[in-house]
Amino acid sequence: MRNNRATQLDHKFVTEHKLSTAPPPADSLFWNMWNACQEIADKALNTQFI
Repeated sequence: MRNNRATQLDHKFVTEHKLSTAPPPADSLFWNMWNACQEIADKALNTQFI
């Protein structure tokens, strides 16, 4: 899922701060939280506030 409002980081920043550009593993906390909140996020995106 791509977000056109995502923060764009340049290569220098990523390298300097040793950030990973790889997606999180399938069993990571990130995906567990993402999946748990997907319905709430969809509802929020369909409001006039976002």
